Amino acid sequence: MPCTICGKPGYQAPDGTTSDYCSNSHREEAVRRKIMDPCTWCGVRAKYEDANGYVHPYCGKTCANAASAGRANGTQAPAVRIAQRAARAAANGCLVCGKPVFVDRNGVASEYCGQRHRREAVTRQLAEGCLRCYQLPKAKRLDGTLYDFCGKKCGDETNRAAPILYRLEPATRNYQSVSDQFKNQWLHTNKTRPQIYAIYKIFLSPELVQSYEVYRQGVESRGLFTATRTARKMEPGNEQRRFHGTVLMCNLDTSATSSKSDDYSTSQNGHYKAMLLNRVVVGKAIKLTDDDETLTSPPAGHDSVIGQPGGNLNYDELIVYTDDAIRPAYLIVYETPSPVQPGQQGQQAALPAPAGTLLPW
Repeated sequence: MPCTICGKPGYQAPDGTTSDYCSNSHREEAVRRKIMDPCTWCGVRAKYEDANGYVHPYCGKTCANAASAGRANGTQAPAVRIAQRAARAAANGCLVCGKPVFVDRNGVASEYCGQRHRREAVTRQLAEGCLRCYQLPKAKRLDGTLYDFCGKKCGDETNRAAPILYRLEPATRNYQSVSDQFKNQWLHTNKTRPQIYAIYKIFLSPELVQSYEVYRQGVESRGLFTATRTARKMEPGNEQRRFHGTVLMCNLDTSATSSKSDDYSTSQNGHYKAMLLNRVVVGKAIKLTDDDETLTSPPAGHDSVIGQPGGNLNYDELIVYTDDAIRPAYLIVYETPSPVQPGQQGQQAALPAPAGTLLPW
């Protein structure tokens, strides 16, 4: 069967069936030319037509399975988000000048009329800048959330340079999210809540990211946390963000309480301290109210141990027992909450490293 677009032989699947198209790009082209309706789920490729002439609602099994999972967990189809974003962009126009926005060949609308106004949006602080080049806006996902970079080039360059950290601007969503968690979880009443000096986002090597994600997926496949209906939407593997204040002797203890982690952070000059905010795969946790120093692994059927206030514990702590269950995500640099000692008055504070600094591990 020839390709509907170019006339070349259609793609032949392993089971012997032949597609109406020679490639995925021409399946997408059929949608752009309005020869076929787009897949109900992805909104990009043409719907699949079987040998009997029946047109299925999806382009293939991948989108059909994704749609089934989406109905179960309430995920909105990418096709719907593409249409909504295009409608909003068309109604609002370019963020800089208000003229019609650029729409690519897949029907995905930009928020700008061209490259010049993409750059101007960053300089005028109308959009968050790419963490690597800071010249173009961060790319936006279909659900409206932002990537860290403007595109593949800056993302690939960061992966090659990793481990590396980038300083976040205070007006960005990531900065505000981390700052709010740090401030809201400062629970000690005997220490004044400190001012944040800087927040850096940490990018690890692809190998470290992959081993963490493999572990997280294994925990998710056992616990099915994303399918669990709770008051709080659970992340894969019951991933949560936890603070860690150790400077030299690294262990796998973290806490939801920033002021507790501050107890384990040491200032080299009396002016600034640092703390990590980590991504931690909690999985199924057992909860204790007293220390148990005999534990060298979580009890059978559990992935972690949570210490709850009560017994001899005043503040929470979370313990995991494998390196792949935890990865640093942000570095928070803040003013030392305790008063500077008299002998340190007038000393110049050592400033943290600038954005784009390579990490020594």
